[in-house]
Amino acid sequence: MLLDKQKLNLLKQANMRTTNKIITMSLMVLGMAFAGCSDKKDDPQPTPAPTPTPTATEYLTAHSWKMTALTSSVVIDWGTYWYGSPNGAPTTDGYSQTPACEKDDTYRFFTNSGVNSVTYDEGGSKCDPADPQSGSAGTWMLSASNTILTFGAEDWTIDALGENTLKMHKDYNNGSGGIYTVTYTFSKV
Repeated sequence: MLLDKQKLNLLKQANMRTTNKIITMSLMVLGMAFAGCSDKKDDPQPTPAPTPTPTATEYLTAHSWKMTALTSSVVIDWGTYWYGSPNGAPTTDGYSQTPACEKDDTYRFFTNSGVNSVTYDEGGSKCDPADPQSGSAGTWMLSASNTILTFGAEDWTIDALGENTLKMHKDYNNGSGGIYTVTYTFSKV
């Protein structure tokens, strides 16, 4: 019987060693499995599709615009430019001579059923209280190359057009054979 007990103890110890080996091996396999997994931040992420750049028409029609600069390549009397009568303060900075009632005006470009229209809003102040607060400012068209903006009957060369800025210029004949350039800059409202 003692022999049977010893054999039984030896079998139990052998089973425990086998069980311990199995547990150790299982833990090692699990450890290797987890070690093989990488953190998500290390996984290559799919490259998102690039956002398409808006077209010139989309930039132009995205929001309202307000004049923020007006310059000339030569000194001019802006009173004559604006109202047809001199104001005695010739300068190249037309914005500084622009009446406050003009500076707060906004313009909005639309494309409606193939008709490109422009509306205006007088802003907080009107030069003439009898003027309507808002209305049509005419029509517009972009050249195929998006470099010329025809506004009403005048062609303006676009210098910059983006999300926040519209800058355009027009060359004028000074009546003596010379040319001068007037540049408007509008900012997103």
